[in-house]
Amino acid sequence: SWASGVWNLVFVGTPGAPASHCGVNKFSEEHPYTTVETAPVIAEKPFITIDKAGKYSLNVPSIMRDRKGVDFKTGKKVDFEHVYVAKAENDTAQTINAHLKKGLHVVLAPGIYYLSEPLELNIEN
Repeated sequence: SWASGVWNLVFVGTPGAPASHCGVNKFSEEHPYTTVETAPVIAEKPFITIDKAGKYSLNVPSIMRDRKGVDFKTGKKVDFEHVYVAKAENDTAQTINAHLKKGLHVVLAPGIYYLSEPLELNIEN
């Protein structure tokens, strides 16, 4: 169950989401909900996994249609030998673009990147 919130809440493709309703019920302090049964199109963010042998993989979820809930099994799994992990303290747009031109996937480690030019993503998917 959902214990309400402070503003209008929107749920898209969320199992167990409350039914849509408008307005605030001042007696129950329940706020407005907008619930959409499925996500018409969704592109989940890539994520990193590590297996029992200590091998890292970049998981790139597929674009999905009419999705409800999560699915961590679909998409492409990329071995980390095909991934470059950029670091804000070392990398520039030029160094990141050089790795992209080699066909590597790029993961940006947390940080503030001061880039002097755009990153060029020229490979399909």
